[in-house]
Amino acid sequence: MRAKYPSYAVGDVAKELGKRWEACTSRAKFEQMAAKDRQRYEKVSLCTEHSCLINKLLQEITFINNEHIVIDSKHCDCFSMV
Repeated sequence: MRAKYPSYAVGDVAKELGKRWEACTSRAKFEQMAAKDRQRYEKVSLCTEHSCLINKLLQEITFINNEHIVIDSKHCDCFSMV
């Protein structure tokens, strides 16, 4: 966009992209991609929240009865995402 219209300000670019989106005939494809990305984002956000809670707990409790704490990750697949 900037290469084709170097004199466009941010508002002009937004208007042009809006016009192109309205004229787009393959919107369903992009809307499906956005839905998948939204699901991925929500999953990552939830996992980030879980890992923050786990880290707080681990900072406060290191040992119980002189044994290491084992975190059971079977209820959350957050740990397999990395």
